[in-house]
Amino acid sequence: MRVLPLVPATIAVVVTCGCSPSASPPTPTAIVSSPHASAHVVGAAEAEAVFAQYLQVTDQIAQDGGVGADRLDDFVAGTQRELERETAQAILENSVHQIGSSSYRSFTVQQSTGAGLSAYVCLDRSHVDVVTSEGLSLDEQSIKFKRTMLVRVSANDDGLRVEWMRPWAGMSVC
Repeated sequence: MRVLPLVPATIAVVVTCGCSPSASPPTPTAIVSSPHASAHVVGAAEAEAVFAQYLQVTDQIAQDGGVGADRLDDFVAGTQRELERETAQAILENSVHQIGSSSYRSFTVQQSTGAGLSAYVCLDRSHVDVVTSEGLSLDEQSIKFKRTMLVRVSANDDGLRVEWMRPWAGMSVC
């Protein structure tokens, strides 16, 4: 039996959803308008389209072994951007890559604040695996899942961006 080198648990959690575990449900935050804030009002369809593109690009980066994290710059901002870059770097350093793609359903608006909105999303990674450069599966339960996430999409001067994504401990939309 071949024993795989221990890959940091961060990869298992972050590759799975671009998020960090949350002990308690997040509190929705409002975006306060200022004279410098974008005047763009975020609609549900626009936010969902950005989230779908974000999910597709994060999958592609993970499938490419962490190469090209800058491809996410058009889809993420703030803490999510930092987290995605760290994730890509960890994937690259550990010589792993993703097989399969994530999907989602039920993009349901939780709160809209004009320049942004939060939505419940059923994120499905049940058909995803992370493997080593030798093709050995990490077979982590934390990699394959279907769970409700709370996602924040906000408008800034550069357009719509995924600001953060967190596991939701409340009622499931999956």
